[in-house]
Amino acid sequence: MSKSLPEQTKQNKCHNNPTEIPHHNHKYELNLTLKTLGSQVTQRTDAIAFKFDANRQKISDKTLMILTKTIKSLTRVRKIDLSCKGSVISNTSLLFTDQGLKYLGQGLDRLGPSLRSLNLYFNCCDNITDEGLYVLGESLKSLSSIQSLTLDLSCCDKITNKGLKNLADGLQRLRSLKSLNLDFSECNEIQDEGIKSLGKSLKTLNHLQSLELHFWVCEKVEDKALKGLGEGMKRLRSLQSIHLNFEDCREITDQGLSDLCENLKKLGSLQSTILNLSGCNQIEDQGVKSLGECLKTLNSLQSINLELSCCKNIPDQGFNDLTQCLNTINSLQSISLGLTGQATLVI
Repeated sequence: MSKSLPEQTKQNKCHNNPTEIPHHNHKYELNLTLKTLGSQVTQRTDAIAFKFDANRQKISDKTLMILTKTIKSLTRVRKIDLSCKGSVISNTSLLFTDQGLKYLGQGLDRLGPSLRSLNLYFNCCDNITDEGLYVLGESLKSLSSIQSLTLDLSCCDKITNKGLKNLADGLQRLRSLKSLNLDFSECNEIQDEGIKSLGKSLKTLNHLQSLELHFWVCEKVEDKALKGLGEGMKRLRSLQSIHLNFEDCREITDQGLSDLCENLKKLGSLQSTILNLSGCNQIEDQGVKSLGECLKTLNSLQSINLELSCCKNIPDQGFNDLTQCLNTINSLQSISLGLTGQATLVI
């Protein structure tokens, strides 16, 4: 038995180290900083990485306009990594607004079918609104060949259901997408209707293999969100990995978990599952029973990570029944189960 990490706080999430952009095996990769943003690039450049930390630098709409000019000068870029992270602790706000995203969208439109991977990290950018997500959603429609998309908008607290729907309208056009990672943690205005819109957009992503969704501490999320998400996911027959984070979404009950699990049973190719429901105090015995019954039907499952710590209404017998279900999955190679309190069981 080992102790789990202490419960995160909003300050910790928004003040962590900037997302590290990994090294990519591209022959002509361009790493940009504010000092080199206007640098001459060559037509051979096929990857751009631009990392910015609001604790040390300032960025504005003009910065994104200059970056867009760089992007527009390229004809064969395949990958873009853009990390612009704010901080709640230092009271540092990124100066760029929806207008900056409009500039960026113009650059993405220009790239069109050449782009294969797009990673945008905009957490704690509190000037981004639903209008900015509309711009991003419209830009995504032109990226017909994109295979990997990461979008971190955690702690962008002006985003609502409308913004999520705007983004979902663009996502559903990405028929070549294989990997999708969206983070809307602490976007507290997001409710069931927004997540249901996202679920509908998933139905068209027939080639999706990896799905990661974060709605940590989205306090207004309820059961209908999980049902709508599950209804979209059940059509993804190529899906091999899911990571769903609804930690501290305290309005979720057994009904929502049961509806999600009923749809997950359709995912016969699923190999890896991470589900974080820590702090969802309304989940009880019936919800855990539905989860166990669901997981034991997934014959290709190799790895399970379930976080149910601080779900104080789940009885010991519920956890016993869950572990019995997991033990019947012959394909399993690893199990991590976070229990009530602060214990984590690794099998």
